[in-house]
Amino acid sequence: AQAIFEIEAPYGTLVSITCDPTVQIRNSSGNTLTVYLNQLYPYSPFITTANYPDRTRVYVGGSLYINTPTTSPGNYSGTFSITFNQE
Repeated sequence: AQAIFEIEAPYGTLVSITCDPTVQIRNSSGNTLTVYLNQLYPYSPFITTANYPDRTRVYVGGSLYINTPTTSPGNYSGTFSITFNQE
């Protein structure tokens, strides 16, 4: 699934996005997997296209590689930081 953010900024604002390219997620046993945040739309930097009170949507997705023989089952969770810079 992807994360969806809504940016509220004046129409035509230049916005750049920074985030870590990889994120570690863990299960209750402490095992980790790596999520690669490699899908961003619109691509950074971008210009906002919505007029107030509407918002410009930003989608952040990624890939998760699971090496089945060595991956422990369970629920994995984690967080990531993302920064939106208005220029």
